Amino acid sequence: MQNRSLFNAYLSAFLATAATGGGWAITGKLAGHEAALSFLYFSAPVVGGMFVIQILLFMKSRSLVKFGIAFNIATAFGLVWMMSCLVLPIFWIASIGIAAKLSFGSVSLIICYLNVIRGIGIFNIRWKKVGLKLLRQYYWRDRETMDWGGIVSSLKLSASFYVPGVSEKTGPILSVLLVVSMIVGLSLRNVFPVFSVFFWGIPSVLVIATMLQMVGVVVGQYLMFVALEKKEGVFIRPL
Repeated sequence: MQNRSLFNAYLSAFLATAATGGGWAITGKLAGHEAALSFLYFSAPVVGGMFVIQILLFMKSRSLVKFGIAFNIATAFGLVWMMSCLVLPIFWIASIGIAAKLSFGSVSLIICYLNVIRGIGIFNIRWKKVGLKLLRQYYWRDRETMDWGGIVSSLKLSASFYVPGVSEKTGPILSVLLVVSMIVGLSLRNVFPVFSVFFWGIPSVLVIATMLQMVGVVVGQYLMFVALEKKEGVFIRPL
């Protein structure tokens, strides 16, 4: 379990680094060399900081379950950053006005925030149904230990595309439209590069939001677990 978790940290760092290189290349193509360097200066501390936090949480996760949950949140942001590097170059393109950038950024943040909240809600609903049963099965109070992996596997949690105001029944149609939009965006990258970045940027935001929905699920786990430790008056260790 620990080896797999450490592998997840390295994989997250690799994907984040590779994505940063891709974002640098996209920014250079659309906004020039100076903008690409600015993107790189912004991204490098983010990627480095994420990796350091992941390693620190991994080390602590060997003694306390809650740090393992926090580690899962941290490694997920490697994937979030990977997709974000398809969107962030928009903010370095000088020909796109500040108003357009602010509008795009604000809507994106709202959608992402609502997906995190939705993820927390998904976990809470599921936990209310089966939480007590799973605690009896996977939590040993006398030893202050818990098989958290067994609990998560039993919960069988999942995420889906969520856009406020859009029915969940349109999910399959929305998925197809997102793929088409990204293909169109990639096809237009040499003819209308600035225009094309929105065609792949908007679907990327929705993918990021869905990833953050799963992050929200894990945030829900963390909040529940901290509350459980407080109620029990102990620090619970991994099995």
